[in-house]
Amino acid sequence: MCTVMGLLVVGANGVLVKNPATTVVNTYASILRSARVELGLSLSTAARIAVPHAEDEADTDRVWG
Repeated sequence: MCTVMGLLVVGANGVLVKNPATTVVNTYASILRSARVELGLSLSTAARIAVPHAEDEADTDRVWG
């Protein structure tokens, strides 16, 4: 979202404000950083972790209900 709309967006009053998506990105980056530390993963090890992509929506529904 941040790459599509940019770091600044036009607010309700027409003034440029920080994109709210940046707060979400920063929050999740902090959570991931904390999890990496708790698991004892180095930066290089954490970068090698891959999440498999579901082939279609049915696979996602089967996993997450």
